[in-house]
Amino acid sequence: MPEFLENKYARLWIDQGILFVTYKPDTVLDLRAAIRLTSDRLSLQGEKAYPVFVDFRGVKDLTRQARNYLAGEGALYIHVLGVYTPSPLGRLMAYFYIKANAPAIPTGIFPRKKEALHYVKTTVRGENDPGAIREQHRIHRVYPDNFKAQIAHVEDMFLALATGNFQCRIERSYKDDLSEYITVLLNMTAEELDAAFVPRTHAQQLCGDYLWGRTAFVLDRHLQIREFHPEVIKALGLDAGTMAGLSFLSLLAKDSGHTWNDVVSRLQQETERTVVLYVKTGGGLLLPVSCRVSVLYGTDPESGQALSVSFLNTAYDRDEKNQPLPGSRAEPGGNAPAVKKKETRNTIALTAADRLLIARARIYILHHVDEPLLSLKELAHIFGTNEFKLKYGFRSILGTTVFRFQRAERLKRAKLLVLNTNVPLKDIAGSIGYASASHFYKAFKKVYGETPHKFRKHLGAREISEGLG
Repeated sequence: MPEFLENKYARLWIDQGILFVTYKPDTVLDLRAAIRLTSDRLSLQGEKAYPVFVDFRGVKDLTRQARNYLAGEGALYIHVLGVYTPSPLGRLMAYFYIKANAPAIPTGIFPRKKEALHYVKTTVRGENDPGAIREQHRIHRVYPDNFKAQIAHVEDMFLALATGNFQCRIERSYKDDLSEYITVLLNMTAEELDAAFVPRTHAQQLCGDYLWGRTAFVLDRHLQIREFHPEVIKALGLDAGTMAGLSFLSLLAKDSGHTWNDVVSRLQQETERTVVLYVKTGGGLLLPVSCRVSVLYGTDPESGQALSVSFLNTAYDRDEKNQPLPGSRAEPGGNAPAVKKKETRNTIALTAADRLLIARARIYILHHVDEPLLSLKELAHIFGTNEFKLKYGFRSILGTTVFRFQRAERLKRAKLLVLNTNVPLKDIAGSIGYASASHFYKAFKKVYGETPHKFRKHLGAREISEGLG
């Protein structure tokens, strides 16, 4: 079994009974990175659980999808997790992960390496250690040159949140200062609010339903704005008088610049691409918009190739569970069949407290996925609600029933173990709560199309890892 692995996100090795993970500089820890790291970690560990020390200094951003994954499937075979991050920004992201995602394993955040190592060596899984979460958020008040402008963006962000717009973001500077600390805190808070409340009103207010799918911009061969939809400009709070001849790239966040350049490059061989771009608003905030970029050909050969940019919807307007990984069959342009949702009759309004309750029930199931699920009545009693609200809440927010959710999470965990370990299939069945191996095989085949044995044989951990990288 190898003692060292490296991928484009991190280096992993085992030394003196501790698994070390050191992130590489400027790592964006998104869902794809989290899946790849978990796959490599399980390959390195084999069938043995380890305490894990994480050097978090290289991480410059941590997405909500990655946090959710790392708190669930990504925590397999980890006894205790010690996070070393000396910067206030890194501690904020790690602390937010603990408070928002409630990982089941003891997790500590430390500004000094020796403290994190000591915690990993001495903390026993299952202990209720009040020092497991170190709230070390002392920040040197170093104000950046553009602090007044940043404060204006923060004010706009608060106003957006107050009016129910949880989809806007403040553009990141990636500097380790007070302004960036506040920016990350607000952006992560907005992500959580957006996932909890799933507002539709702002998407309608932005451009109106009648505008989604229509062309927002037409660009010339120099990628400058030649034509635009006036209602889109008005809704974004931009000045229509400055649009003509403006580079479309100037309307995008810096982080979307690389994405846009990649799309333009791909359109040399293709005619259409769908991509999420962060578009600037007049108030200086960012709005993630799913855009269809298409090639236009004119009759005048001297005019060259032009592009049209259509706004499909806000990127957060769809529920997170329906967001496919890039390149998957469910991605726009793929071959996955459309799923028609059933209309819900006799709907009831879920309060913020109800949504929080469903979130807590979801976390409870994730943490007890290897145990027999309680009855709906028992589960409702634990969270101080009734069976109807629990059932309705799960269907409304997660789009499934309580029992189907647990089964899906069990099989996700099983898939991870099948692909990345040599654990016998019968043992995997038992570890996720299946008393009968045959029932596990049938359930697995129903979801993934093959028995666990064939799935492990045909795919294998390396192929999956390379496909995700």
